[in-house]
Amino acid sequence: MQTELATNPVGEANSPAPGVAENTPQTPPESEAANATEQPEGQDPAQLDDSEEVEYEGNRYKVPKAIAPALLRQADYTKKTQEVAEIRRAAEAEKARLADEAKAFQEDRIEHVQAYTIYEQLKAFQNYNWQQAYDNDFVETQKLWNQFQALQNAHRDVVSRIQAKQSERASKATAETVKLREQTRAALAKEIPNWSPKAEQELTDYAIKHGYKAEEVKAAFDSDARPFRFLHKALLWDQHVEKTRQAATQPQAAQPLKPVGGNRAAPVQGLHDKLSVEEWMRRRNAELKRRA
Repeated sequence: MQTELATNPVGEANSPAPGVAENTPQTPPESEAANATEQPEGQDPAQLDDSEEVEYEGNRYKVPKAIAPALLRQADYTKKTQEVAEIRRAAEAEKARLADEAKAFQEDRIEHVQAYTIYEQLKAFQNYNWQQAYDNDFVETQKLWNQFQALQNAHRDVVSRIQAKQSERASKATAETVKLREQTRAALAKEIPNWSPKAEQELTDYAIKHGYKAEEVKAAFDSDARPFRFLHKALLWDQHVEKTRQAATQPQAAQPLKPVGGNRAAPVQGLHDKLSVEEWMRRRNAELKRRA
């Protein structure tokens, strides 16, 4: 007798036994478990937010509170580093400017010495009698004349170079003054409402009134807008104080007296058509009695 082995289809191999699968709890997904852990029932999600909003390089970010102080320190360090770099660049620019001025001064000094030396040599020919010298020795006098002409040309060249450099520096200084003046006016136009030549004159008069000299105010207007920000605020405050004082000292206009009893019109006396018959007769009889 053959023994038959009981086999199940592959799809049914892992099926749970009857009565077991229905009662076996299933494990929730990981995301649901995490949410159940992070947000317990009855807890406000806002209270669980462990982040802080900070500003970094002009933008705002939401970061964990633990690293917010470090980010702020980094931002502060970056700002101070930029400020130091700006100061260093300004110092280097000033150093380069001073070096250029020193070099130009040395070149000017050499050329001035050359011009003075040539001038001293030319002074020897001021009262020289060229005609007599030609009569005595034509050849030597001609050589001396050529030397005199060469000194004159050399002196003219040195003086021309000195004057050209002075003119170039004056032009650069004028251009720089115009540039600074335009920058000052542009800065004041942005910060002071209704900026105009009239407003500039008001600030000038206000500054002179408080002890500044006219040339000092003009020089400041041509170079730096910062003092005038404070002058404008001070001017506005003084104008406000003066208006308040004038309002307090100005006498109040007399108010017209109001009739007693409010705005009710006084009753019209005498006889008129709006009276009732009884009232009209009463007033008529009273008038006749007065006449009698």
